[in-house]
Amino acid sequence: MEDKHLPLYSPLKHRDFRLLWLGQAISLIGTQMQLVGLNWHIYEITRSPAALGLFGLLRFLPILLFGLIAGSYADLHNRKRILIVTQTSMTLLSFILFYLTSRGSITVWLIYLINIFTAIANTFDMPARQSLMPGLVPRKELSNAISLSNMMFYFSSITGPAIGGFLIAHLGISSVYLFNALSFVAVLSALFLMHHDGEIPGKTVVSASLSSMKEGLVFVKKKTIVWSTMLLDVFSTFFASAT
Repeated sequence: MEDKHLPLYSPLKHRDFRLLWLGQAISLIGTQMQLVGLNWHIYEITRSPAALGLFGLLRFLPILLFGLIAGSYADLHNRKRILIVTQTSMTLLSFILFYLTSRGSITVWLIYLINIFTAIANTFDMPARQSLMPGLVPRKELSNAISLSNMMFYFSSITGPAIGGFLIAHLGISSVYLFNALSFVAVLSALFLMHHDGEIPGKTVVSASLSSMKEGLVFVKKKTIVWSTMLLDVFSTFFASAT
């Protein structure tokens, strides 16, 4: 719930948050364009609904396998550096997709492989990005910052596929991959221009461990509102999500 005494746009007054928010708005549009493009591309190559299902599974598995590790890693390392590495990795992967597609040498298995590496990078990117946000705005404006980030995500989820469909129809599938690769420049520029150093204030732990991940799971188990909301989200996504 947003602070009643502060307008929703108040976090945008803070330079670092504004840079990251704008950079991500551009990048997420590109990401949504590429996601639609990849689904279209796989079906165009295979004409197989099962191949599309496998694509979705391969996007989910890295989250399942590396989710806890990525969260612990973001708790212990410079979030800004993590984001620079993950965003650069996804940029290169999109350029590879563009290059192979434009040359006509792309295959469905290469798409799957690039998809796996992209999903791994995104798994480490998300917790680092989310945990960086509280350091960019005052505590009283954090709920507004989260609301703005959610608005930006839903806006990109609508506009990205629409623009992607237009580009696929008029310029071909490779143009979507190129646009996405270039859109990452917006986030990387924002990260380099930010004054925030990405360090964790008051950090005392120096290495990740199974015990720290176990502590996180125990905490979630004790908080009914947390695990019940997560369970609801899992079921709604698994049974009702459609692209």
